[in-house]
Amino acid sequence: MPRVNKQIRHNRITFVNNCQPKRKYSSEKEAIKAADYQMLLDINLELSVYKCDTCNKWHLTRIKIGQ
Repeated sequence: MPRVNKQIRHNRITFVNNCQPKRKYSSEKEAIKAADYQMLLDINLELSVYKCDTCNKWHLTRIKIGQ
């Protein structure tokens, strides 16, 4: 007798929270201040800030220069 596979139903769409491990800043001013401090520590680091659509907070993003 052949095996019958049941069809899996996906009723709910779940989104992955990809900002979970990132630091969250409540304002753009706070995020810029943190970015400025980090760029003082590492001269080759260029940071910018962006508002996250998922958590509605501010995050930093980086670009390494010269690599």
